[in-house]
Amino acid sequence: MSINQKNFKIFRVNLILTAVVIIAVAFFIEITLGTGLQASSRTEYDLSFMESPDLSLETFAGPAFTAEDIKTHELTVLNVWATTCVSCIEEMPTFEEFSHADPARVQIIGTVSDIYNSDWTINDDKYGDAARILSDTGVTYPTLIASAEMADGLISMVTATPVTFYLDKNGRVLGSNMGAVSKEEWESRIEKYLAIAANADAAAPDPALSADATGAPASANADSATSDSVQSTDTAGKGA
Repeated sequence: MSINQKNFKIFRVNLILTAVVIIAVAFFIEITLGTGLQASSRTEYDLSFMESPDLSLETFAGPAFTAEDIKTHELTVLNVWATTCVSCIEEMPTFEEFSHADPARVQIIGTVSDIYNSDWTINDDKYGDAARILSDTGVTYPTLIASAEMADGLISMVTATPVTFYLDKNGRVLGSNMGAVSKEEWESRIEKYLAIAANADAAAPDPALSADATGAPASANADSATSDSVQSTDTAGKGA
């Protein structure tokens, strides 16, 4: 085999390897940013701070969000979003609409995951980005600023957004789901968790009476809700 043939063979092998690497990188980017990188179902979120009678969190709008705000609603929907998450921003007007649909029973609250520096102080630039997004989307429901407990138990655990949690009037988490869905699906989920919250609040409910259409007890539904499947998420995390 001549030197030119050997060189051509080496070149061809290198070209194939380069193409494989490029395809692998492109696939990873598509999974991460396109269809979404789903956070592990084993992620241990700790929202016990929401059950504290001393709960008091700052908000973008100014007034503190307190334990009383939790107690006065049958269901609280907490949506975690990020300034770089397109699907998060697109669904915020829908949440704003829901915040006015049944305000006596259901409240919508949000928190943004990527406005913090590595030491959990506020990053002014990212805070400004978040404030502009809230203004542009017309959001008026409370957007929480993380306390130390919230940063440790929730924000630090968020690997993808949006993530949505459903809490009863005692601040207990009934379930959660990842990703953005249609308005109709959000309506269905809110109704589902309103029913679960009502069952959870009942004194020693009969499992046969508190079962949903699937025949599973409400407590089982609350557990299984954490594995709700959603089509898309975006990566999220702390600021620099």
